[in-house]
This record gives sequence, C-alpha cells and structure tokens, in this order.
Amino acid sequence: MKQFDVLGINLKVHTIREALALTNVYLSNDCLNTVNILTIDKLVKAVDDDSFRSLLEQTDLNIIGQKEILSCSDDSNNVKLKNFDNTEYVNEFFKKCEKMNKVIYLLGKTEEEIQINSNYLFDNYGDIEICGSYALDNLEGDTDIVVNHINVFCPDVVVSILPSPFQEQLVFDNKQKINAKLWLCLQNNIISNKGLKVNPLHKLFEKSAFKRKLNQYKNDKDS
Repeated sequence: MKQFDVLGINLKVHTIREALALTNVYLSNDCLNTVNILTIDKLVKAVDDDSFRSLLEQTDLNIIGQKEILSCSDDSNNVKLKNFDNTEYVNEFFKKCEKMNKVIYLLGKTEEEIQINSNYLFDNYGDIEICGSYALDNLEGDTDIVVNHINVFCPDVVVSILPSPFQEQLVFDNKQKINAKLWLCLQNNIISNKGLKVNPLHKLFEKSAFKRKLNQYKNDKDS
C-alpha cells in the first residue's frame, strides 16, 4: 500500500495483489465495504468538490482505473509506479465473484445499460449470478426505495454503474442500511475485459481536463 497525493486528494493505493487480497476480506465481512474505480473524470470533479473529495478519501479501497492517474503523483522515492496500475482489477474482481459463487445486484441509470452489462457479465463469466437490478430512471420517490429493493435480494455484491458523484453519495448515505458485503462503484461506461471501455473522444476530453487541473494544481502549489 502507498499513500498518494493526486491533485491534492489523499488516497491509499494498493498493488493489484494487495487489492485482491483486501477484496477477499471484504467478501467475507459482515459489514459493507466500498470499492471505487478511480478515473480521470472522477478526480477532475473531486478537485473542485470538497464533498466528493471526502467521499473518495473515505472509500475503503480505491483502485486506479486509468494508468495516466499515476503520472501526476508527487512520488519521489524508488517505488515502481507500474506496480500500482490496477486497470485489470475489474476483470479479476468478476472472476473472483464467479469462483466464490458471490451473488451480484446491478444498479444502473437505464434498463438498457443494465441489460448491456448483464449480457457482458453472462458472456464473459458464465457461472456468475445476478440476483436483481434497478434502473434509477424508473425511480419515483427517494432512494430508500432502491435500498429496500437491494435488501430484498440480500446480494453479496452491489455493482453500480452510475454518474459520479451521485453514486458515491448514494453509497455513503445508505452504507449502514445495505445488506451486502461489498459495493463496487464503476462509472457510466460499459464494462470490458480491461476495466472500463471509454469512448475515444470522451477520453481525449477527459485527459485535456485532467492536464489543465494538474497544471493549475502545480501552479497553485508553487505560488
């Protein structure tokens, strides 16, 4: 484990071996642990949003989802940053759920997104079990409806594929109410074997915004 400062956000980042070992512990716990896949988009949003920054820093396990994030760390020792590239974590996570017979509940924005991701999981992890799902576009009322729906199924794992910081706030607002062992926060993109499949144009815009924020952070730090 290593403490990273990324754009002023303090994060504990683990090698993929450490992360998977912690995942084993979380899947055996009697309390809900949170895992967040860190993307450039999330970090750019967190720079100017103290509440979102706090949510990320309180997450039990943050996973580097895009290796470009490591390049902006103020790391000054001889640690090989590539050891903290966890872009394969999502794939290994679902392999683990399949092997351990862990039951998954999917949260998405639309029915279509949920169906796409369900099909992907069934196609790539044939023995994985999805017990239920909920599309937030169908929500009429407060999020207690979602919490109650999750708890009806008593899943081992909740996987949310929602915009940030909404999904992180949803997790922490209801952490004590959810009957599950682990909540994995992805982002509003399709799951792929190497982590997250991102539209190339969107990825270019993300990197440009990230570079601007990084330069701004460095200039403010030096002034």
